[in-house]
Amino acid sequence: MFFSRLLRIVASKKKGWCVMFGALEFGDDFDLICKAINVLRTGGANQEFWEAIAEAEAFARKIVDFAKESANNQVFDLMIDYDRSLDEMVEAGRYDDVEKGITKSHFPIKGSGQHAVSAVPFHPNFGRKGEITLKGVTTEIRNRNYRPGRIEELLALGENHPDLQNRFPIVATGSIWRNRRDGVRRVPGLWNGHFSGAGRCLFLSTITRGWGEQYRFLAVCN
Repeated sequence: MFFSRLLRIVASKKKGWCVMFGALEFGDDFDLICKAINVLRTGGANQEFWEAIAEAEAFARKIVDFAKESANNQVFDLMIDYDRSLDEMVEAGRYDDVEKGITKSHFPIKGSGQHAVSAVPFHPNFGRKGEITLKGVTTEIRNRNYRPGRIEELLALGENHPDLQNRFPIVATGSIWRNRRDGVRRVPGLWNGHFSGAGRCLFLSTITRGWGEQYRFLAVCN
């Protein structure tokens, strides 16, 4: 409901209220939302359009599905240098915060030389509950003729496209570490910890019941 109110505010060009409410609710993503709204406005979005978005869930979902499909077609060409150690890959990314569990013993890297890959920050179908499990996202990735991305590919993405993780969290489910102490499985991810002031983070995401709709999953073309 808040998003519907925000759309109405932006559509009516009440910029003062828009900035105040948007900054509180969406943080760093608010600029991106405003850019998207301006594109729609340039394309001819009028009052009837905004009312339809605010009131018609089916119409809104069609637009979201179209945007998600466009995002899933955004391919990043990466060069993986297997002659570098995990520590060197992490250092090259210049992250503001790195979780302690990301070590070469937890995430061993196998390979040598340089290999080119094409990767996508995949956004799957989260269903009515708004979340997806490891099994679910793996199935969707493989159905697209991709494979789950690994930590070395995630680090190459973070190094060469450092601003991408400011938009959404990206996890690499092709690299899984099980903590012997608690038995919990974790995967590496990129995110911006703007709420804690941590900046660009290389973190560990716990595999529990599932991930929310804000997540992207690194998928590599076969």
